[in-house]
Amino acid sequence: MKIKKLMRKISFSIPVKVVASISVVMIILCGILSAMLSQLTTDLVERQMQLLADENAQIATKYLEAMHSQSKALSSEFSRYISLDQETAEALVENALYSVLDDHRIFSSYAAFEPNAFFPDTDEGLSFYAYRDGNSIVTEVLNDYDDYITEEYYAVSKNTREGHITEPYSYQLSNGETVWLTTISNPIFDEKGNFIGVSNCDILTDTLNNLSYDLNNYNTAYSYILTDNANYVTHTADKSLFGTAFKQDDPAVLDAVTTGKQLTVDGENEIFGGDAFEIYVPLKVEGINQNWSSAFVVNKSEAMASSQRIVFSVIGIALMSVIILTVVTIYLLNKSLKPVSKIVYFAKELGNGNLSSELDITTDDEFGDIASSLKNTMTILGSYIKEISEILSDISNYNLNLSVERDYVGDFSPIKTALLEIIQSLNATMESIDIASGQVSLGASQVSTGAQALAQGATEQAATIEELSASIAGISDGVQDNANNVHEAAEYMEQTMSVMGTSNTYMQQMLNSMDEIKQASEKIGRIIKIIDDIAFQTNILALNAAVEAARAGTAGKGFAVVADEVRNLASKSSDAAKQTSALIEGSINAVLEGARIAEETAKSLESTMEKSMHVSDIIEKIDHASSAQAEAITQITQGLAQVSMVVQTNSATAEESAAASEELSGQAEMMHREVAKFERLAANRV
Repeated sequence: MKIKKLMRKISFSIPVKVVASISVVMIILCGILSAMLSQLTTDLVERQMQLLADENAQIATKYLEAMHSQSKALSSEFSRYISLDQETAEALVENALYSVLDDHRIFSSYAAFEPNAFFPDTDEGLSFYAYRDGNSIVTEVLNDYDDYITEEYYAVSKNTREGHITEPYSYQLSNGETVWLTTISNPIFDEKGNFIGVSNCDILTDTLNNLSYDLNNYNTAYSYILTDNANYVTHTADKSLFGTAFKQDDPAVLDAVTTGKQLTVDGENEIFGGDAFEIYVPLKVEGINQNWSSAFVVNKSEAMASSQRIVFSVIGIALMSVIILTVVTIYLLNKSLKPVSKIVYFAKELGNGNLSSELDITTDDEFGDIASSLKNTMTILGSYIKEISEILSDISNYNLNLSVERDYVGDFSPIKTALLEIIQSLNATMESIDIASGQVSLGASQVSTGAQALAQGATEQAATIEELSASIAGISDGVQDNANNVHEAAEYMEQTMSVMGTSNTYMQQMLNSMDEIKQASEKIGRIIKIIDDIAFQTNILALNAAVEAARAGTAGKGFAVVADEVRNLASKSSDAAKQTSALIEGSINAVLEGARIAEETAKSLESTMEKSMHVSDIIEKIDHASSAQAEAITQITQGLAQVSMVVQTNSATAEESAAASEELSGQAEMMHREVAKFERLAANRV
């Protein structure tokens, strides 16, 4: 169940996270790309608007230059007519004005002269005016110098001696219709270069407004022309603005219009009620030093529609890409993650201690490498566990003639070292116990022999005393024999003293052996403590390995299981060490009990020794008092009674010592047999 849950999590969570990450990246990239595309298309649109504005300004410029050429041509013609007679010149002037009107773009033509400059007797000046009136052309010749001398077309050209385009002005036709005109004037000079008048071409601003401007099929686009005084000359979207002042609060725009600078503005437009691109382009007519401006305006939303379509297309493509990428990623990840279930199951079996599980993954990829590593890990762990189990089984079967054959690699190498140290320590301990038990057995045998000899001597003493008692009646006759017997008894007592001294020495040796057994047992306890410490350190190492495996994530799960198994083995080793320690503690208690018994035996021997010395003193007194034996027969009888009691005590003590020695010998033999069960290393055998 857990594996299925994990697989569902892997097959869903990982693809979702991957797709989410990719989607975030794609969205960010799409956002950046959209912003870049938006900026790029904005720049392209602005450049396109700039080109359209330049093109429309060029159209207007060419038109005005054509009109200016007509006006300039009139000026040149009129300069040549000065030398002609008045009638001819007048006819030529009118004819020239008529011919200009052949161009239907020109509403009227005009010529005005300084007083008496073109014809004599023209003190009030002279002006010729030809204009359209319906389908006919009307000509007026006037002497109205006072009227035109202050007009813009005349005064500016006279002062600047250059061509000039006037501000737009209204004109009412004969049918009552009001039109807007602008005049292009050029100065007329005589052959000496003196200013003598102006020649004008008046054009309808409506014709300039109706030129074929390129609006690039924008429904909201329009253009207009402004004079350098910021007055509308044309306006393709609102003709009512002809001749009115340009309303603009932006000083940068006003500066561009009045000084003839190029400017692009992105701002709110009153006509659209929204944002618009406004491009101002200087309109320069050759030969006229004026800074008119041509403006091209288009609704920003319409201009940016193509950009928005591109951005939306990019977003749509990105969304489709994310969807396709999601499907493909989920498919590929699910296909690629199929081996994970086998690996997880294998790792779970490994964690449950099953080292015989099979992992059937042969793919040539990372999962194949993981599977191969896990199988190798399981094989190595299996071999380690098998060898450790065999060693522990041999130890439980009394076999210490062992060696660790397999190489333990990496963090497992301390296990081999610990096993070798345990085997060596156990062999050394068993050898020490074996030697100690042999020494105890030998000492006990010697004590038993001495005790038997002491008992035999006591028996002989008893027989001697009986004989002495039997012959007490003839003591007077056997004084010499008595002396000899006393001397013989002294020798026997000396031998007994010697045997008792030897027995006491052997008993001390046995006590020393018991102490050595106790010390050896304590050493065994310390060794067991070392084994327990090793198990504790192994447990700590296993815990550290488990922590590191947890940090390694999925890749360390297998090793975490191994570390847990090693920790279990360390715990079992610690329990075994504790059990062994308990057994050793029992052995130590038994040794202490034997030492106590041996110590009591030694005390008994010492008591016997003292009493034997007392007997020796008595016999010595008897020997010295042989001459007075007759008189001290009563005392001898009493002394013999005392000797009999001492001999009986010696006999009983000797028998007890013999019994204790036999029991101690039996215990030592049993310990020897137990130790002999262990087959030890050849180097530790005696």
